[in-house]
Amino acid sequence: MEKLAYAGLDVHGDFITVTIISEEGEILLRGQNLVNDRSKVIKCLKKYSKSYDLRCCYEDRKSTRLNSSHTDISRMPSSA
Repeated sequence: MEKLAYAGLDVHGDFITVTIISEEGEILLRGQNLVNDRSKVIKCLKKYSKSYDLRCCYEDRKSTRLNSSHTDISRMPSSA
């Protein structure tokens, strides 16, 4: 069975910051800024997917804002 790792992608206008942590808590990649280009992100993730089964999530500025039409949904504030 492959080892598990978690990739977090923080999306900004011109770049994406990527951090990857193994299931054991080892930091494999810390805050790497990539150009906001799909091929660059895929290349980065493929490098780690050779050794790890990656679980990915992302955050962009818009997803952290509360939308008044969805007041029943609680979201973590971007300052957290």
